[in-house]
Amino acid sequence: MRIEELFVGAVTFGTGMFIFVSAASNSRWFFNLPKAKALEEWMGRGKARLLLGGIGLLVVALGVAIAVGYGPNKHKSPRRAISVVR
Repeated sequence: MRIEELFVGAVTFGTGMFIFVSAASNSRWFFNLPKAKALEEWMGRGKARLLLGGIGLLVVALGVAIAVGYGPNKHKSPRRAISVVR
C-alpha cells in the first residue's frame, strides 16, 4: 500500500458513502441535483433511490479495493526480463 493508493481509496470511499447515505435517507437536496433529478423523472423516486444506493455501494467497494492496493494489472512477484539467447 502506498500513500497515494490510501488517499485515492479514502476519497473514493467517502464519495460512495455520501451517495449511499444521501439515497438511503431520501435527501430532498440530493434529488434536486440535475443528474439525480433526471433519474428521478425517468424512473421514479423509489427506483432512483435503489439505483443510486447500489451505485454508492459499488463506489465504496471500489474505494476499499483501491486502498488495499488491488489493481487488475498488478503482480505480486516482480517481472523478470526476458533474455534472448543468441
